[in-house]
Amino acid sequence: MTFIGKSALLGWAFFASATAMAQTSAFSGAAVGASVNLLGASFKYTDIDKDYGTNGDQNVGLALTASYGLDLSPETVVLLGADLDFTEKHIFRSSESKNYSNLKNSLSFYIAPGKVINEHTLVYGKLSLETTKFSIGTKSSTTIRTKEEAISGVGIGFGVRNKINNDLILQTEIKRVNYKEVDYFNDKIEPSTTSGSVGLLYKF
Repeated sequence: MTFIGKSALLGWAFFASATAMAQTSAFSGAAVGASVNLLGASFKYTDIDKDYGTNGDQNVGLALTASYGLDLSPETVVLLGADLDFTEKHIFRSSESKNYSNLKNSLSFYIAPGKVINEHTLVYGKLSLETTKFSIGTKSSTTIRTKEEAISGVGIGFGVRNKINNDLILQTEIKRVNYKEVDYFNDKIEPSTTSGSVGLLYKF
């Protein structure tokens, strides 16, 4: 057998064994669902002369999620997945909407190592790579300035999955995301979000 053939056979055997292992706990395998998020979006705004501190607002939204759980041992599960949130999240907005800032179309790819507490409960930590669209506009008596930019960031979170039955899982989670600094006409803006969510997942 050629080297390529042996490598392909070994790769297939590893995939088959990993797939078999991935189906040994209540939290392994594929799952999809949705969650309701209570999210605080904020930023720190600094110009050349002054630090304006942090501004922010509270938002409620809906996110879609898909994940796959891999069993590394009877007590350890690693979740790989993605979250997608189309909700426009307000950071601030004046009453006349002359000044505003928003985040929208947020996408998250994550890895979440977890520990199986019992047959019904998994606790996990989450590390994620984040992208979102940041927009801001300010208006004075003489000047109108606007900017829209796709930005990236890193998220850290903690969550719990509870098995309801063989098909449904309840997920609760908190997460903090810090996005990269945005240059806004030589001013510096540092967006971030802190969220708590409750979701329902369907397990295949």
